[in-house]
Amino acid sequence: MADAEFRARPNFEAPEESARQHKSPGTISDTDPDRRNSRFRLKQPGRPRIKA
Repeated sequence: MADAEFRARPNFEAPEESARQHKSPGTISDTDPDRRNSRFRLKQPGRPRIKA
């Protein structure tokens, strides 16, 4: 349900686009278990909790 709300947002970007914008070497580790959630939190300042 939250995913549908996220997709309905006018400023929605594909997760791959967000990952390319926000992921930078030394900032988010490829081995970090929360990497996927972290990059979504960066893109969604108004939604602090993401259900993966």
